[in-house]
Amino acid sequence: MASKFAGGSGLFAATVQADIDDRMAKACEELVEIHRLRDIAAKKAAEEAKTNKTGNKNAKVYVNSAKRGTAIGKKDDKRGVAEESDDSGADEDDFLNDPELERIRLARIAKLKKLQEQRKRGFGEYREIIESEFLKEVTSLKHVVCHFYHDEFQRCKIVDEKLRKIAQAHREVKFIRLNVQKAQFMVQKLHVKTLPTIVLFTDGVAKDRIVGFDELGGRDVFPTRFLELRIKMGGLILDESEFGTYPDDVVEEPDDSDEELIY
Repeated sequence: MASKFAGGSGLFAATVQADIDDRMAKACEELVEIHRLRDIAAKKAAEEAKTNKTGNKNAKVYVNSAKRGTAIGKKDDKRGVAEESDDSGADEDDFLNDPELERIRLARIAKLKKLQEQRKRGFGEYREIIESEFLKEVTSLKHVVCHFYHDEFQRCKIVDEKLRKIAQAHREVKFIRLNVQKAQFMVQKLHVKTLPTIVLFTDGVAKDRIVGFDELGGRDVFPTRFLELRIKMGGLILDESEFGTYPDDVVEEPDDSDEELIY
């Protein structure tokens, strides 16, 4: 290939031509190396493209990092389970040490103890007492209902049945019964002249009394709730029981199935 620098004559010209040829050879070698490196880069890019679904030449590092991250993630997951277990244990400790729950637990224990104490003292029951126990019974508690009864009086038996049910529904009040034949002193002291008589005591003082059935409908058959409401009027019961507490709360509807059909 002819060079644009060719020409001249003599030794100088030969020297110049040799220098030019040398530079051209080096330039050709450099150009060949450049093309070789480009070919290598292209092959690497093609190989990377096969393993890198994103098509981004620079994403391989992120893909590899993601793969390593998956492995790390597995370890982290295991560690996370342990951490979650630790957290759940901490949550359980927090749950057990919750001051509000502790307050509720202590209140429940106190309530159970109170119920046990009340049961020992006769609350929730309808008990028979004797005259010598009377003053102690009515003065040691705030609210006491005492039924003065006679064994042979049918209406006294009706009151017994209803007071027994009311006593179970109202543990805040003590319900007792006293046989008038065995308590003549207290009968005279309290001027009990008609049976049945129910005396309502508050702080040991007779505040009210229910004599006979006049205030309960005047008949032998009446709902237990009537007597409960009457005791509530005397201030001994704060809240009446839920409807359905007593069997006679439910009024049976008449059965029309046996009625004759009129055509």
